[in-house]
Amino acid sequence: MIDDAHNFKLAGINKKNKGSDKHSDLIKNHINILEAVIPAIKKVSKYGTERQIKNEINKRIRECQNILGMWGDRRSGILYFEKSINFLEVKDKNKFTVEHVIPVSATVQRYIDGDPIPIEKLIFNPIALITTESDKQLREKGLAKSGHDFDFPFRRYKQVEIEIKDLHGTVINCENFSIEDHFELIHKVPELQEVINEINDTKSIHTIQKTL
Repeated sequence: MIDDAHNFKLAGINKKNKGSDKHSDLIKNHINILEAVIPAIKKVSKYGTERQIKNEINKRIRECQNILGMWGDRRSGILYFEKSINFLEVKDKNKFTVEHVIPVSATVQRYIDGDPIPIEKLIFNPIALITTESDKQLREKGLAKSGHDFDFPFRRYKQVEIEIKDLHGTVINCENFSIEDHFELIHKVPELQEVINEINDTKSIHTIQKTL
């Protein structure tokens, strides 16, 4: 049986363990921690300071994506899939790999270099589920952490002929599908848009770059 649409849902939250059952609260908490930790790293670190800062930003982005179910084992919040993947089998860790369409290391470096995009928007950059064979292909071609295009993030996949569909089962054009198209898709997913709205409704939390 092949399902023609992904059963999208945000990852569940145990309020007793997390303190809140709102995804936006937990994401804002990570961003606020990051805002506090970076100055502390700069103050006390004597060696490898930039690497320590990069690692912290990388960690917080992944933690927030895990909260949403976009990263890690739950996978219920992923928006993009290799065309051949059966939506009913997405949790099979032996067959499939969760992959950042724009490598997180590249995103973090661009952010540190002064890209004006706020950290909370970087959290929602595209993530895809691909087969382990395709993941191996990317690595063999030297494209696991390079060859990315920030404006047209899926072009890296086109180089090795990986075809991608969205959560509705619609195959996207990896050559021309832009980062704007990605965020337009997010706007059409009510659960994700609600999280974004709740984050944006709070006081500005875009001050992290000022500490770099």
